[in-house]
Amino acid sequence: MTPIVASSRRRTGIAAGLALALLAGGRAAASRPPAEADPGAGLGRRVTAAPTPAPGPRAATAGRGTLLVADPALGLGTSPFAETVILLLEHRPAGAIGIVLNQPGKAKLSSFDPALSDLESGGDGVFEGGPLERERLVLLVQAPEAPRDSLRIVDDVWVTGSVEAVREIVRSGGHDARFRAFAGRAIWGPGQLDEEIRRGDWLATPAEAASVFTPDPSRLWRRLVDRLSARWVRAAP
Repeated sequence: MTPIVASSRRRTGIAAGLALALLAGGRAAASRPPAEADPGAGLGRRVTAAPTPAPGPRAATAGRGTLLVADPALGLGTSPFAETVILLLEHRPAGAIGIVLNQPGKAKLSSFDPALSDLESGGDGVFEGGPLERERLVLLVQAPEAPRDSLRIVDDVWVTGSVEAVREIVRSGGHDARFRAFAGRAIWGPGQLDEEIRRGDWLATPAEAASVFTPDPSRLWRRLVDRLSARWVRAAP
């Protein structure tokens, strides 16, 4: 399927249904190598998990709208996903796709296209959404009503690749609407994310708008690790 393009330049992204198309035909690159892969070819150090997952967030089902919180041991500083929080946009047998929430970037929207400068008044720069397809923009929107060409992720949080849809929300002046832009994404092939969760690479928890649009993304990972670790201890026999 041909990607939905927001312009002839670099501002392309996910619109409704495009996540599934990417899973079917896009490049598959796990955040960690699968068990049978050459460890030297992966992005981080292999972590061995117990055969039976312990109760708590490590055993949670990870679907659309799940936050993947990197285990503190992930990569030990060598993985680009160390200390990251990823919002899953889709997870199917064909693979999974998500964006990193807690890596603010220095680039401005106008660096992707000068025509986007009118959307920069919100103050947020373009976040680093992942290591793949960094020329693409993914837009997360919080709005009471669905923007056009969007897909609901959780509650009133939507994902879109339509810059015009975001522009309409901004022009409407709605006080309950906001957005963030992300360049790049994380993509897993068939079964890769499931294997990483079984290994204990990720803690999984349902997303909520407060975490997706946190005003202090640099502290999001630590806050979630502390919260999930406390839940895990309480759940253990």
